[in-house]
Amino acid sequence: MPVRRRRDIWDVAIVGGGIAGLVGALQASARGLSTVLVEAALPGGLVATVNVLEDWPSAAPESGAGLAARLAAQARLEDVSIIESRVDALLALGAGDARFELQLPGRRLRARSVLCASGARLAPLGLPGEERFHGRGWSQCAWCDGTFFRDHDVVVVGGGDSALQQALVLAPLVRSVTVAVRGQLRARHARIERASGQPNLRFAWNTVVRGLVGVDALEAVQLEQIDDGTRTELPCSGLFPFVGLLPATGWLPDTVMRDERGHVATDRDGRSSLPGLHAVGAARSGGSGDLVGAAGDAAGAIAALAQELQR
Repeated sequence: MPVRRRRDIWDVAIVGGGIAGLVGALQASARGLSTVLVEAALPGGLVATVNVLEDWPSAAPESGAGLAARLAAQARLEDVSIIESRVDALLALGAGDARFELQLPGRRLRARSVLCASGARLAPLGLPGEERFHGRGWSQCAWCDGTFFRDHDVVVVGGGDSALQQALVLAPLVRSVTVAVRGQLRARHARIERASGQPNLRFAWNTVVRGLVGVDALEAVQLEQIDDGTRTELPCSGLFPFVGLLPATGWLPDTVMRDERGHVATDRDGRSSLPGLHAVGAARSGGSGDLVGAAGDAAGAIAALAQELQR
């Protein structure tokens, strides 16, 4: 397919500048499709907060921010237009050359197809007064904020890879790390072994956080034992919750089919219920949750989109 030089109507509009979006942009450009990528923050999404990637093939250790910056630079060299903006809504225009309109603050983009790679955001705990402690003991980025808690006691909430990854970053910095786990650990075995070997890291099993204590900053958390309902107060200066992800798909039309958590329902090639809209990575239902899977999603979805645009 020849490269389209027209920029008033893009072949592919990609929403999201994480690894899935960046790989999708590179794949689309390689297929000769005019491509615009819209990302509200720095490229990389949540992965940009990871200091050393463990699930991405690389000859040398690489940070999430480094990988994202490298892919973004390559995309720009491949004639991908990258716009720093949020997307407020997507309109399906129906028949015609431009099937979609993306509404951004102060401007609109039209495209023949759309790749939803907007990923997900870290879920809150949903506790009363939670927002009051943001930046005052509450954090969801150990690499960004860990040094602020040097020689202090902190609590990490969650039993998955993200929670243990953050706990391992914090352990060399802080006095103690308590990992509150509701049920079973779901992290990969190697990460569990590393965490178990940290002398200042302990697990609080079958435990949930029920409350936050503090005036100007976090001073303690209230823990509850699931087994018998016993509540205790654990003094700490930092709380790092990693209890799951919420898909960032609110900008899509309500008519797009989603699962109960808001992920876009797709087929194996990322096709959604809205023709011309594909979803990949953490935005789609059934995504693998790792970087390689997200990149594979994007490559497959772009291949399918390219075939559809040729018809």
